[in-house]
Amino acid sequence: MKNIRGLSPVVVEKIGCCFVFVILLLLGGNSYGADVAASQVPVSLAHCPADNFENFFGAFSEQIELQKQFTQFPLKKLKVIDADPEPKPIIKSLKKNQITFPVVPNQIERKNKGLSIRLEIPGLKQAKAMLFKKDTDYQIVYFFTKNGCWMLNRIEDWSL
Repeated sequence: MKNIRGLSPVVVEKIGCCFVFVILLLLGGNSYGADVAASQVPVSLAHCPADNFENFFGAFSEQIELQKQFTQFPLKKLKVIDADPEPKPIIKSLKKNQITFPVVPNQIERKNKGLSIRLEIPGLKQAKAMLFKKDTDYQIVYFFTKNGCWMLNRIEDWSL
């Protein structure tokens, strides 16, 4: 016997079971527990916007929520201070509440400010994105590592 949509009752029952299972998974939450820090648990590829770095960075740079989700804390940040007699690098470890997102400007903002991005992928689990403005000292480098998914773990601001 077929129902209105042309599916047998067995198929309809299986679809119903799968639907209930998905709802239970969504309502069940994190199996690791709320007390485990997100930066300590490798992110599964199921939640990763892309496996390859070029596609990952494309999504990461355009969506603030992805930047928040795929930034490791504490985040190491180097900033060059214009000191006398020479510029001096200062390194800080920043907690999530000490960071203003977005950390990477999106494509529209980059275009409006005359900024360019160059990606470098020296290994399977390391990559960096260099944000720069031609003919200026403006240069910020974003460092990523891959542990299930790409995570931003360090920013170096070499601009003066």
